[in-house]
Amino acid sequence: MASYQKLVDAFRDLGTEILFISADPPDVTRWLRRKLGITFRLIADERHVTADHYGIPISYRSPRQAVYADGYIQPAAFAYHGDREILGWIHRPAFWNFDGATFRASPRRVLRRVRSS
Repeated sequence: MASYQKLVDAFRDLGTEILFISADPPDVTRWLRRKLGITFRLIADERHVTADHYGIPISYRSPRQAVYADGYIQPAAFAYHGDREILGWIHRPAFWNFDGATFRASPRRVLRRVRSS
């Protein structure tokens, strides 16, 4: 998330909004935004409604199982120009890495895609 924050102005200059979705409860997402100095939206999706809508997988095996008893949302990145999707990237965990949160789409890659659309 911090790497996206570093480029938040470049996204905004292109009229693009950054939005992260978390399986954490709202109080945790608010705390995380303050801790990391994030100025973009970070939405709590505890029941995975948004993740399900976009087809983002939920991992039910995690080293943090006590924290995410009902699973956690895999990292994903989407970019839209109006209603047209210009980037759809979803991390698919491999059997050796159930804690896939370390794998995110590079913000520079997303920015390049937005610029070229």
